[in-house]
Amino acid sequence: MREMKRNGKLRTILCLIAITALVFVFAGCGNGANAGGSAPAGSEANGSAMPGGSFVPGGSTEGGAAPGAVNISIYVQNPASGDPGFLIYEPDVTVAPGIAGQYGFEYDPSVDPIKDVTALDAAVSATATFLTGSDKAPSDELAVNKGFISKAFGTESVNWMTFVNGEAPNDGVLTDWGYTGLAANQVVLHDGDVVHFYCQKLADYDKGTSDDISWFANAGEGAGTQSIATASAKVGEPLKLALIGYPMLNIFAKEDARGETTLAGAQIALLNPGQPLPGHMADSGAGAAVYAPFIDPPLATSGADGTFELTFDKPGTYPVSACYPITGDKALMAPPLVITVE
Repeated sequence: MREMKRNGKLRTILCLIAITALVFVFAGCGNGANAGGSAPAGSEANGSAMPGGSFVPGGSTEGGAAPGAVNISIYVQNPASGDPGFLIYEPDVTVAPGIAGQYGFEYDPSVDPIKDVTALDAAVSATATFLTGSDKAPSDELAVNKGFISKAFGTESVNWMTFVNGEAPNDGVLTDWGYTGLAANQVVLHDGDVVHFYCQKLADYDKGTSDDISWFANAGEGAGTQSIATASAKVGEPLKLALIGYPMLNIFAKEDARGETTLAGAQIALLNPGQPLPGHMADSGAGAAVYAPFIDPPLATSGADGTFELTFDKPGTYPVSACYPITGDKALMAPPLVITVE
């Protein structure tokens, strides 16, 4: 009889423990978030992580992109290394929120790391791609000082710049001299944005000299200077375009004080995307096939008025860009232009 009572008490205790455990389980499943609705650190809302905390480039999750992820383009150039090509050429990549935070990088207080994808997240994503096959983590290759990139893709330099849709992000507050720039950990990205990380070759602001930022535009009467990302042409017929830009030292100046002009002497060349990283990056990267070098010889050189003509003898899709001769003192940041020929 005593044995039966003891067993009965034991069963009662076990039942109470089981019920308590179920209450905690259902409470957790019902909310799926911490207080205030934010997902817990390390969850899919912070990006895609493999067991052990390793990173999946692009932030994809099983069954689709992570919540809040954006589809963007990422390009990286480091002409200071002597190579004007694109170290990273990713015209279509998915980046999830919180990726930078997974590697110990800090966001500006204005950013919600659960919902917002920043330019710093894009930099971490590109760095992870750059290190594909390496035993390094993005935090080993990427360094940030007060939100600004100070080391990336094999080069430590204060001359790393971040551009979004051809502009250096700023606070939008116009002062007598211009705007205040935003750091990579402040800039929130959206679907369709084009992010360009660029390390200046020439940045002697005290002497008023720097690399140039540029874009492609249609040429001809009344064409204007509006930037274009795509163009179309017919086989055998010349396509007339122009290269427009201004000194990089003026990126935060008032719009009418940037010194916008046509750019002469730039070489227009085909790009060859999908190549392994070049030899001079071997110590940092692991051969990810995201390199897009310029193909020699150039197709054309921009004239005194910044215009040039391209003619293609076969239909197809041709990615092109522009650069100054590598023997010159300064370099040129030019986004890719995709030309469809029919």
